[in-house]
Amino acid sequence: MKFCIFLIILSFNLLAQMPDWLSDIYESNNKYFELECTYFSPSSHKVINPVTETIYSTQYATRSFILITPREEANLKLDVLMKDEKAYAQVYLRNKLYYEKEIKKIKDREFYLPYPKGNNNLELQDVFCEINFAEQKPVEITGEIHLNIHPHTAYDYNKLTVPGANALTEKYPTMVMLEDGNYKGNLVNLENFLITGNISIGQKYWELTGDFDNRVNYVVSPAGHNRFLWNSKLETNIHYTGGNHNYCIWNNTRNILRSYFKSESDRAVNIIFHMDSIVAQIGGIIGGLSIPRRLYRKSPLIKDLLANEKISEEYVKSYHHYFVSTYINEFNGYFKNLTITTYFGDKVLKKSFKGKGLYNKEINFIYK
Repeated sequence: MKFCIFLIILSFNLLAQMPDWLSDIYESNNKYFELECTYFSPSSHKVINPVTETIYSTQYATRSFILITPREEANLKLDVLMKDEKAYAQVYLRNKLYYEKEIKKIKDREFYLPYPKGNNNLELQDVFCEINFAEQKPVEITGEIHLNIHPHTAYDYNKLTVPGANALTEKYPTMVMLEDGNYKGNLVNLENFLITGNISIGQKYWELTGDFDNRVNYVVSPAGHNRFLWNSKLETNIHYTGGNHNYCIWNNTRNILRSYFKSESDRAVNIIFHMDSIVAQIGGIIGGLSIPRRLYRKSPLIKDLLANEKISEEYVKSYHHYFVSTYINEFNGYFKNLTITTYFGDKVLKKSFKGKGLYNKEINFIYK
């Protein structure tokens, strides 16, 4: 879940000119519009699956879903429309209007449903709906994959990650995640879009560290905030390269694991950090992940940064601690038994949990 209050625009390279093929990828993403509903932190395994794509016609957009719980199923529909010259969201449950709200501000574009008056087997208060602009369509995970996060000179100015990333690109299906401004969809005027169907957003450019030609797929990934759809049936390796490990890769990992938890998979997922092909930034997104400037100036590669025993002990422990504490609270309803293990050299950090879900889950973080 995210709270779209502030627009964060990251640093970019003004001197380089964006190639046409890359501009087309960004432009397609800028025009992407989608309505979405999902469960957030239910007490037991509940999912919301889309039945249709988002459908837009003048002054009206709609999308249908199905709520699936251990006890029952129900159809859900989210409409966004102009009414009395104002934008409204309407949610229909089993074909009856359940909730309506005026979209006055940007923060109103995402909301929870209220508690029902009667039976609450569906836990409707945990249904979270949002109006998305300029967000990449969910990325499907079907098996082993290499995710090269933000291979841009703004983060890896000496292109230190390139050799290792290129080697993995030759071995595994690869997706290059392109940096972009976070929450840029907030720049879209909702009322104007509903009336005209037009979306116009300016685009900035981060120079790539290399040219991957047609060997990879490209996905826009603002600060690592992608949505994923987990359809892998086997134990799955996720290979990470790029940067930054203590910000964008951290975000991306959170999002990919969210899709894993909500899936029916009972096989392990291995998050593999290729340390010779990942950079970090000085300031970490959470406590314990910041890097001393004196070490960063020597090399931003986490292979070099974490060679310092004092730094690595706090850094790896903090990364692990977040996922076994704050993060896991969202997913108690999505696992029966869960083990999270971090492997760093000869050090092993491990914690097990019992939840209220249906499936056993196993997550391994591997610093390689």
